[in-house]
Amino acid sequence: MKPSRLAFLLLGALLLAYVGFDVFVLSTFEKRFKALERERIVTSNQLATAKIIAENLNHVQDLVFKNMDFVGNQDTTGVDMGFFQYLSQCANDLKLQILRVQPLPKTSKDRVTTFGYEVEMQGDFFSFGEFCSKLENNRRILTLAGFELTPLSVKNPAGGPLATTSGVRALRMKMRLNTYRVRK
Repeated sequence: MKPSRLAFLLLGALLLAYVGFDVFVLSTFEKRFKALERERIVTSNQLATAKIIAENLNHVQDLVFKNMDFVGNQDTTGVDMGFFQYLSQCANDLKLQILRVQPLPKTSKDRVTTFGYEVEMQGDFFSFGEFCSKLENNRRILTLAGFELTPLSVKNPAGGPLATTSGVRALRMKMRLNTYRVRK
């Protein structure tokens, strides 16, 4: 047999061996790699979900500690001061004008003491919506017990209705906000 024919047969045998190796061995690796990738994605999603749940639970724990009266949890600033600071910060952030804040007599029922406030502000509807959204992010539990929106009919010097800097018509917002303190 000629060396070129022997080399050709050897090359053909190697090619058949490679194809067989690829079909039988490497195809199982591909399936395993795909299965491992699916498991990695599922595990990644579970870890992300666990992180979100942990952050939410920490937020709930902060809310409980900030809103309960028990030994070692004395409110150093007082309920009113914390509320006024938060209200002022929100109004400044959203460019709302605070017209009036009236604390209402606190009421107690069972273990819950409710601190109510009548708040009157001026701004646009979008700022009011953002303000309501910000109420969720307070470290105290705040509820919007009621509100009344009244369009301002005051004319600006250039004529037409009074508008905010964004060009949206101004509103007067009267709200009843409550914050709570729970006894152990």
